[in-house]
Amino acid sequence: MTTPAAYQFSEPLAGLIRYCEKDCVAACCGICAFVFSPLHVASYLCTHTGRITAEVLAPSCEKERYA
Repeated sequence: MTTPAAYQFSEPLAGLIRYCEKDCVAACCGICAFVFSPLHVASYLCTHTGRITAEVLAPSCEKERYA
């Protein structure tokens, strides 16, 4: 089994990943370079969208509830 060298994420997910790379850089520290705390993620969502709604935060399986 081979592991892909890199994943290509579309915006805004790619922006969130870059935003969460706070403690170091991924090339050096791997997953430990990232801060995925709920407050940090909410801060990014608020900055990126201008608001945080239940629709943005809902898991994909619950999206139809907000449609």
